[in-house]
Amino acid sequence: MSKPVFENVFTFEGRRNRLSYFLFTLALVGMLVIATILASTTMTLGASRSMSLLLGVLGIPFSALFVVMSLAAFFQRCHDIGWSGKPLLIIFIVLGAGSALLGPILGIVAGLASSGVTLALLLMPGTDGPNKYGPDPKKAPLQEGASVPN
Repeated sequence: MSKPVFENVFTFEGRRNRLSYFLFTLALVGMLVIATILASTTMTLGASRSMSLLLGVLGIPFSALFVVMSLAAFFQRCHDIGWSGKPLLIIFIVLGAGSALLGPILGIVAGLASSGVTLALLLMPGTDGPNKYGPDPKKAPLQEGASVPN
């Protein structure tokens, strides 16, 4: 049993197992690809200035939603392993800000670090059973009135 992919996408609490994290990330990447294709097609076809402005304005809230949902899934996956996501988030912010200020070399380092952490989150198994961040997402919660088989 796996945690439903689109459950708790706006909360930083709880846990998310590997399969749910992978499928959720895949869905977000798919949405990002579709949005990019739509925007570039509109621009290529010679969209008017007002259409370009509208796309830009609509892109801001969608980008914010994308970032919040990505961070929520990231924190939930860290929690499943037993980690707090806060130190990793701080490292990414420092690397990202450093690459913006100090140039492409630090940007490459930030990209490699990000890829490494993402790969670790996809490959490392979560904590078996409940941990301090919540119950095991692979274990189905008992329905009220249901009994545990012997």
